[in-house]
Amino acid sequence: GGPGAIPTAGPFVMIGMDMAMQAFKGQHNFDALMLVGAKNDKGERLVNLLGTSKDVKGFFNFGGLSAKTLNVASTFEGKSWEFKLEGIADINGKEVDYYIDIKDEANKVEYVATLDAQSGGGISAKDVAGRSVPGLDEIKLDKITVTNDQLVADLEFLKTKGEIAAFHPQGFDKAVMAVTLDKLGFSELIPGTSGTPLDGVSIDNLTMMLVPSGKKLNPADKAIPEILSKNINQVLTDLAKSEPGRNTKPIEQGVTLLAELDIKGSGGMETLMRSAGLSDTVLPIAGTLSNEVFDTKASKSEKMKGMSLSMALPKIGVPGLPSSIKMSAPVFSVVDEMPLALKNLNAAIPQGKSLKGGGGPGAI
Repeated sequence: GGPGAIPTAGPFVMIGMDMAMQAFKGQHNFDALMLVGAKNDKGERLVNLLGTSKDVKGFFNFGGLSAKTLNVASTFEGKSWEFKLEGIADINGKEVDYYIDIKDEANKVEYVATLDAQSGGGISAKDVAGRSVPGLDEIKLDKITVTNDQLVADLEFLKTKGEIAAFHPQGFDKAVMAVTLDKLGFSELIPGTSGTPLDGVSIDNLTMMLVPSGKKLNPADKAIPEILSKNINQVLTDLAKSEPGRNTKPIEQGVTLLAELDIKGSGGMETLMRSAGLSDTVLPIAGTLSNEVFDTKASKSEKMKGMSLSMALPKIGVPGLPSSIKMSAPVFSVVDEMPLALKNLNAAIPQGKSLKGGGGPGAI
């Protein structure tokens, strides 16, 4: 039945009242009434609690989301009430409909809002972010819920289902975004790596953090949603085992990847690790990605630009290494730019010459 069953002709049987609700940043007053409505499928009369408020300022806690209208639309059916609110809101300049379930558990009232687009096109990750990040306008969100200052939604990226979370740490006017995906091929995320030693590598438990320009995020910030915090800190804790302090290092502005690389089945990567005397096939890794990583129109080189992923390795034991050679502080990395050691090597080789060992520089 619900508010949709409101009678349109008299007699109107009701109880009128003033109603005040304490929510988010203040009190919101309603002109309200309890109105007897139509019967449900069981032949029971419904009662609707209806009302509208002009006190919409400060209704939401989520940065960038503000109410334009605020209505109570609740229903008494059988022996219980279902309390709901609804109205029109603005999220970073886009008008949306919202519906709120009111939950009162353990003496704590929580308002959980669901957002819906008013017209075609849906709500995109860009609408939620409130800033321009290439490709975010193409990622449409589904099942968008807002609780206090946390927004969570379902998404699909590169034909893979995932979730997006948005939140505002103290001092952030723009939202931090986090995209989580269960599993993705490395060459799917970064097409420029197809046909390289990274072929066959999968990225598991993937989280991509988007931190606004000029900001840094503490991994222990209490604004980070609990399940997201657990995923982030699991990767960082694993990295800290071989690189003390990595788990407390701030997450920089731009796009940061935190994930596990599964190299099993990747000939190039497995060979690299085996040549270093390492047997692990799942490696925690973190670092920066290109700001164009979400843009399906970006070129392969644009998607690789600025990529710098790393993991400090435990002590390696290169098979057959002469006893006169010692290796220390090994770091596994995947980077876009030529490393300094390789630049120095190329500079040291006379023009027209090549190394005689291995595949030579031509195979690099």
